[in-house]
Amino acid sequence: MQAQVPIVPVVIRNAGEMLWKHSTLLRSGTVDVAVLDPIDVSEWRVADLDTHITAVEDLYRKTLTDWPIE
Repeated sequence: MQAQVPIVPVVIRNAGEMLWKHSTLLRSGTVDVAVLDPIDVSEWRVADLDTHITAVEDLYRKTLTDWPIE
């Protein structure tokens, strides 16, 4: 926000299936990555930051629930 550059959301799916938390065993598989449209933060203010963060988190959840088709 301070840099006044857009946020580019990158959503990663299935990475946990390849390498489980605290595991040293790497499994083969496919990791899906979705690069979403940039989010303009030029109008964001610190007072509204919690609302913006919630909106971005919701965007991640929505993307994981309704994964974009290639």
